Amino acid sequence: MESSEENSIWEHARKILRSPRIQNKPIILCEGEIQERKSRNPSSYALREKVPDSKFYKDCLPSKYSREHCPVFVNCGGRSDVIKTFQAISWLLEEDSEKYYISHTDNLFVIIDLDLSPNTIEEYQYSNTEKIFEALYPNFIRLTGNTKNHKIFTTGLIHREAYFVLPQLLDVYKEFYPKVMYRGKILELRSIYEVALSHILENRGLKKNYEVIKNRFTRLGMNLPENIMDLEEYCKENFFLKNSDLMPIELLLFSNIKELFWKELEFEGGNDIFLKDQLEMQIAKFFSSHLDEVFHIRHILDRICQPYHSEG
Repeated sequence: MESSEENSIWEHARKILRSPRIQNKPIILCEGEIQERKSRNPSSYALREKVPDSKFYKDCLPSKYSREHCPVFVNCGGRSDVIKTFQAISWLLEEDSEKYYISHTDNLFVIIDLDLSPNTIEEYQYSNTEKIFEALYPNFIRLTGNTKNHKIFTTGLIHREAYFVLPQLLDVYKEFYPKVMYRGKILELRSIYEVALSHILENRGLKKNYEVIKNRFTRLGMNLPENIMDLEEYCKENFFLKNSDLMPIELLLFSNIKELFWKELEFEGGNDIFLKDQLEMQIAKFFSSHLDEVFHIRHILDRICQPYHSEG
């Protein structure tokens, strides 16, 4: 007997498939709260682009992808729920594709956070999210893996918010008005890395998944200490350069930037959710017009959208 949670995933999958908006466009399932409209008409079902992940990803799209080629982004709950929704859609189409606005999964994709712990994936070419990460980012910094047959993409950093503290964004923060504040001071990105370093041993998820993190760094040719109690000192010695403004983005493979930075970020004169939304939009706009090798989200979107753009 299916649980109420499983039933809601199946229902969500059916509603996605019954929306005419998904016709002839890439469909990208991502993390985020599901907020249904009151209307029960499937054709007016909200494919929610007004909540964090889907809105941010859409804003990261370069202008060359016109409305005709723009993907439809759909929030599907937590990371595990996104994967289950992808699988439910696949199974529904296998069962009876004639009921829906698409007949196969060729246009269906997933973007989810890497996170600390691997998420198991049934009936997929990779058994879990960590295996996907390893295939997509063999060199960590660049998305260099063969993406031709990938349907499920992970971020190259621990989660979406980790991209918000990349050093390339320094001017975005400097130019934003009112001034961006962090822990009572005008924001300096390097200070976030220092805070992340000082909170390593407080990260319960890191302690639980330390072997996973060690394996990530082994692939990069770095051997983290066997004892997690020595990790902070190791990072100081190996990731931080004395008398330098360079920021060790290796920390973004395991540091909880969402909690340590994004939730604590404020603005001169007080906190304001609207201002944070505007700042996030500016960050996405920057990514949409710049193609640095570490802007993984932009690269993922390009690889998903380019075939449709070429057809047009």
